[in-house]
Amino acid sequence: MGEVHHLQRSGGDGTVRSGPGEHGPVDLAHEPPITLGRIRVVPSERVLEHNGKTVHLEPKAMQVLITLARVPGEIFSRDDLIDRCWEGRAIGDSSVARIISILRSAIRELGEDDVEIETLPRVGYRLLHDGGELAAPPAADVPANPAKQPWRNSGAILIGVLFLAALAGAFAWWMRPAATEEPLSLVMLPLSHGEDVEPLFTSGFETELRTELARSQALTVKSGDTTARLVQQGTAPVEIGRILKADYVWRGTLSRRDGRVVLDGELTDVGDGRTVWSERIASADGHAGALPLRTARAMLAGIGRPADADLPGDDMADADFDLYLTALGMIRSREPTQMQTALGRLRGVVERNPDFSGGYSALAKAGFLLASRQPENLVAASARARQNALRALELDPQSVEALKTMAMLATTSDERYRYIRRAVELDPGDAEAWLWYSHIAAHPDYAGEEVRAMRQLVAIDPLWGRSSQAAYVAAAEEGPELARSLDRDIIAAAATEQWQRDIAEARIANLDGDVSEFFRLTMRAMPVMENEHRQIAALHLSNLALLLDIDMPAPEMRGAAGIVQQVEAGRLPTSADFAANGLTGRNFWSVTPLVIGAPGQFIAAGRGDELLAIYDSAFSSADELEAFAQGNLRPHHFLPQVGTYIGFAMQQAGRQAEAVELYDLAERSIGRWRANDGMTMTPSLFEANLAAARGQRQRAIDAASRLPQYGYPYVLQSPGVPMTGPLLGDPVWENMRDDPRLKAVLAPIHDNLARERTQVLALMAP
Repeated sequence: MGEVHHLQRSGGDGTVRSGPGEHGPVDLAHEPPITLGRIRVVPSERVLEHNGKTVHLEPKAMQVLITLARVPGEIFSRDDLIDRCWEGRAIGDSSVARIISILRSAIRELGEDDVEIETLPRVGYRLLHDGGELAAPPAADVPANPAKQPWRNSGAILIGVLFLAALAGAFAWWMRPAATEEPLSLVMLPLSHGEDVEPLFTSGFETELRTELARSQALTVKSGDTTARLVQQGTAPVEIGRILKADYVWRGTLSRRDGRVVLDGELTDVGDGRTVWSERIASADGHAGALPLRTARAMLAGIGRPADADLPGDDMADADFDLYLTALGMIRSREPTQMQTALGRLRGVVERNPDFSGGYSALAKAGFLLASRQPENLVAASARARQNALRALELDPQSVEALKTMAMLATTSDERYRYIRRAVELDPGDAEAWLWYSHIAAHPDYAGEEVRAMRQLVAIDPLWGRSSQAAYVAAAEEGPELARSLDRDIIAAAATEQWQRDIAEARIANLDGDVSEFFRLTMRAMPVMENEHRQIAALHLSNLALLLDIDMPAPEMRGAAGIVQQVEAGRLPTSADFAANGLTGRNFWSVTPLVIGAPGQFIAAGRGDELLAIYDSAFSSADELEAFAQGNLRPHHFLPQVGTYIGFAMQQAGRQAEAVELYDLAERSIGRWRANDGMTMTPSLFEANLAAARGQRQRAIDAASRLPQYGYPYVLQSPGVPMTGPLLGDPVWENMRDDPRLKAVLAPIHDNLARERTQVLALMAP
């Protein structure tokens, strides 16, 4: 940045006071408005304004911004910021990094390029401004330059005031603060049903009721696999509430009587076991669609919590309501055929009810989930899902399901992050939202957020199959000890579920390099696992089998999904197979396992020219690749991987200038990890591979030497993602395998893997 300017702040009498030296705690209520470049900052309202746009900040973010703004250019360490904005409380570095990320996103959203928050690695942060004077804004009732005021007549002024008031009101509604009541949490047990109610309808009704309950401010609603499993085990409702650290437990039964849907529900206080609310609620004749909302409001009234009065129940025919709820149950099943059927039913529902937000959000989610299972149709299906999600948000900006889906389908990292942040703000008990948050926050700009999301996931639904991913993320991003801690939380919740305890113990053993114990415990648990757990465990076994050079039988899968599975297992399909299943051009680069696993396999198999043909058919330059990467869920995983291996293939093909451009693209992405998030397992492995590809021997060996301290090669970013680095046959390391320094780093790993391979083969022997 260029020249650094001191901030000026206006006093209540209109005088201007200089900012330097004002380093006390920030009291937002008494901080006057200021300007940063062309951004107007109103601390008391927690608002940033520029060029007709408005961004609302959380209180902590505004406190940090004001602290940095008091003396632009002055460096504030993380401890400085903690002292001034967190009152010296013990918090992690990730909390400060998260707030800095929020501020940068807000500044980018406002389109202000002349204000920057700079990170000085291992030192701190400072606010920089290039050009212009940072000053207090003019008083609201006195024009800064009367000659340039466009609205000079009272009619125009009135219209402008009304417009701004409406805009402010709409924004306040969208970003309204949480209720001031003490936050409460509620466990929602699976809804039971009579013989006259279909299970899929019950599942959909439960989903809709949970959505309505979660609309209450300051109430976290927990539900999911953990509650279902604990109920199946015979665990008492109050004990389930204690395990999940909730204040209340809800349970209910659904039935049909005289043509009406009837819900019997009750709410129990976890602290003393009292029933604090109990009621039978029947749908009105022809208006079953209002029943979830009516039930939620009655229950919330029973505990003195406000319901959202702005959203009346949807007025639709009972037949459409039945179709909608059954479709929700089908989507919840995650079974592809069921979800495909749900899409057809939902299309009919929204055709007959064009203003029904819930129908569009369900269409969007089903379309997105199916697109991820059909790589050959990924681009077109994702576009349709995005259109439906946007329509849902037009009708209901608070639709958490639509916000979640848009978060996964948005085209830039900042957009994805804003959508998913809003979703978890509205519904902090949504385990799936936290899982998707973790995927989106796997980005150097959101330091610490990926792990924070996974912690929330384990706290809300520890026995859900996807909660097991928390340990993988924690190990890769913060280290094995946190992963062990999260798995111990899962073990504590598993109580009588021996197979879940086995799987968590297996992951802990693997972190210690005891691969054979991982195999033993996992193979013991596999026969009784539920399908979602079995899929994740099978992927992990496949990864470790590659590491041990053991051929594992894989279930036969056809189509594009089968092609992806072959790549994950280290078996490269033929070019005809890729083409026959539509995995060419940009379709190829849109499928994460192909992007990660296939390029190295192409080069190792002597098919580098074929790999470059797939690349050239999709991209004409490194800039075009970089723009495409922004639509990827994890662009800073995508770019180091593609830049390294396509650059290496180009280098081998004599396309040196293009290779350098791709290598530089990978370098910049890795540099963002180093500056913002620190060099943990994932970026360190990227750096090692890139240095090896570029022939930077010392740098490659230094990076490889750091990997074992992060748990390499036993730590996975995610099961099903085969990244071996300097081990096995990765082609970028081919010219370095005989280097004695690299051999010294890898020798203990090879020795342990050889021992573990012998023990695993003995376990697998008939």
